[in-house]
Amino acid sequence: TWAAVGRAWQEGAGLALASAAAVAIGAHVLPVYEIYKVGEDLGWRPGLDLCADIGLELVIVPHWNNTEGGAGLDTSRSYVGRERFERLRELLPTSAVVVGLDEHTSCIVDAGAGTVDVRGQGTMTVLRGREETVIPAGERASIDLLRPVPVA
Repeated sequence: TWAAVGRAWQEGAGLALASAAAVAIGAHVLPVYEIYKVGEDLGWRPGLDLCADIGLELVIVPHWNNTEGGAGLDTSRSYVGRERFERLRELLPTSAVVVGLDEHTSCIVDAGAGTVDVRGQGTMTVLRGREETVIPAGERASIDLLRPVPVA
């Protein structure tokens, strides 16, 4: 089960996920196919919330910098485009932290060490509260970057 996978990961097991599988482990899931292909209204679905036990309420968005749509169609932000994604973001709880991963890019979360390493060709963009932080490949950040902004 996913609960067992989550426990194993928290105990140090490696877990590699890409694209839709990475999306699924978040607390909130972007239903890309339903929005992009079917034309459903903008909204989020509940995810597996694999990182809840370590205090993270993540939204994973791969294909952050996608350009397959060319000049005429913005397919960034996992094919929903920047404009629609901003409207989607308004529907998220303020506690949710968005992790946008460029194509050919990964982030390695080491909960025990409290670090996040970005690898590959692009960047990881973290949206938390009103903050936007871009971490380039080859850099390391504190896992605290993935925690919700404290409410004053």
